[in-house]
Amino acid sequence: MGAYTIEGGEVLEILETLLMKGKEEEMEKVIASNKWSRTISGAEYGETKRLLLEVEAQLIKLEGNGYPYFSITGTIRKTDKRYRDPIIACGAIHEEILRYFPHLAPLVEVHLSAPDGQPIHAEANARYWAGLSKWADGRAMSPRDNYGRIEIETDKNGVEWSPKTLASHLQCDEKTAREVRGAMVAGLPWDKITAHAGLIELWSGQAGKARALLVSREEVSA
Repeated sequence: MGAYTIEGGEVLEILETLLMKGKEEEMEKVIASNKWSRTISGAEYGETKRLLLEVEAQLIKLEGNGYPYFSITGTIRKTDKRYRDPIIACGAIHEEILRYFPHLAPLVEVHLSAPDGQPIHAEANARYWAGLSKWADGRAMSPRDNYGRIEIETDKNGVEWSPKTLASHLQCDEKTAREVRGAMVAGLPWDKITAHAGLIELWSGQAGKARALLVSREEVSA
């Protein structure tokens, strides 16, 4: 076998590359994933040529997170390679994803949720959208934003909350969200509320449908 030499600088560069690759693998572990793509009309975006919509869904675990979570994002790009920056839109473009891939609705439904379908920070975020969170000085937090994007309702006690956003967070219909808020106002414990409202079964079913759309890289127990 022929001998060869590597300069010190080259060795250092190789070691740094291997180290960075190892760190990236430690920081991000993809458990299951899938991709979809299709061309779409560019007219909506002021383009005469067709565009490419690429969608990626994952069940992924990041370093520091206590559990994996679902993620579905997309990228709309120009297909002409002459453009230096071909990307027109990217990220959680769920409206566009559902328009062209309606069968991916189960994945959109559990975006950022745990493997069992439970929404991220389920109780804390539910209390916030229900208008039941308080500042350190005891003042009530309002989910009203500065742009008027959140639909606000005021209850009989003058407390502002957002039924639609609460329902979206809990991945349920608005009727159920109102029932959940009523139970929270009454002071019932969270586990009792979710069980009585049927949310545990709902989330489990949603997660099952989402996992069925992914290609498993290892066995996942919800």
